[in-house]
Amino acid sequence: MQYAPQYRVVLFGPSLHSGRGKRESGSIIAELEHSNAYPRVIRMQVHNDKLKITKSNFEETLKQLIDGDYI
Repeated sequence: MQYAPQYRVVLFGPSLHSGRGKRESGSIIAELEHSNAYPRVIRMQVHNDKLKITKSNFEETLKQLIDGDYI
């Protein structure tokens, strides 16, 4: 996804903290969030800030992105 214009946003749910390419960052999510080389990152979270993709938060996130003319 690095420098790939066909990707506009990356939605993250639960994932491994470690991964190839995370460099000095604590997680692959943090690496993508702090780099201009990747598309926008959205953490899919539930009320207790735990990463989890649910039908409702997925729908709400897509609605916000569409309403904001981001996608």
